[in-house]
Amino acid sequence: NGKYLATASRDNTCSLIDVEKQTRIECFNSLHTDYVRTVCFSRNSRYLVTGSWDSSICIVDIESRKLIKRLENVNTEAPRDGWKEGVNSVAFSADGKHLAVGCKDKTVKIINTEELL
Repeated sequence: NGKYLATASRDNTCSLIDVEKQTRIECFNSLHTDYVRTVCFSRNSRYLVTGSWDSSICIVDIESRKLIKRLENVNTEAPRDGWKEGVNSVAFSADGKHLAVGCKDKTVKIINTEELL
């Protein structure tokens, strides 16, 4: 919706920025334990998704600024069911029904967002 920007940082944090005021309105410093590599907003601008080299993704409700879901390295033995290493990228499909998670292990996991949200 153009109201917010999000940043990812090597200090394990991500920030939510109010574009109009040009100020940081939230610093999420407890979502991840390693470099936050990627951030993206859901298509409806309700959620912020973060991905980290700690092998997790976090979904934050923008309005409440609360963590609503954390998915970690869910299956190291079967990469098609999870990912082995850190997360490099996250992106929603155009219709918002799927979330792609690109990982350091050169895999991409497609997650049905209806199962998450």
